Amino acid sequence: MVQERLSLPEKRKLQLKEEKRVALQQIKDKVRQELFPAGLKRIAAFLPGQPKMLQVPLTGRPVSWKPFLTKFLLVDQEGREVGLVEGVEAQARYAIYAARIGEYMVEIPARGLLAGKIVQDYELYLRQTGQELYSRLFEAIRDHKQASQAARDILESLGQPPIGIEKAMGE
Repeated sequence: MVQERLSLPEKRKLQLKEEKRVALQQIKDKVRQELFPAGLKRIAAFLPGQPKMLQVPLTGRPVSWKPFLTKFLLVDQEGREVGLVEGVEAQARYAIYAARIGEYMVEIPARGLLAGKIVQDYELYLRQTGQELYSRLFEAIRDHKQASQAARDILESLGQPPIGIEKAMGE
């Protein structure tokens, strides 16, 4: 009986920690459902009309690029080559935002200036969305660190690449 009494405070701490974790997950689910019932807009939604597009074959989901003159080698999280974009950096960034898990072809604007404008508009959308998401989470959680991490988790669950999460979080 003495051992049971001694272990009781530890059990209460574990129970409280578990309740906080469950409550945080419920808050994240609720905020995600309220703000993004259909998910985030895709970058293709920012295309004006029907511009000429180039097709870029992919072997996986790119998350970054390595430049070499006018060629941009698209790489995945492990650093493996997954595609190649010939043009300007904005086209490589567009390809990263447009790529989805399970897709092996991505279309990017043929004109580099148009790709740059679309990427700029999309990143502005991500910043505004990230600010709104963070403020809603902070109102519910009242902890900057947890709200920031929860916002990152939600953006990641919505399929944003790391560069998109950084832009949304203002980094």
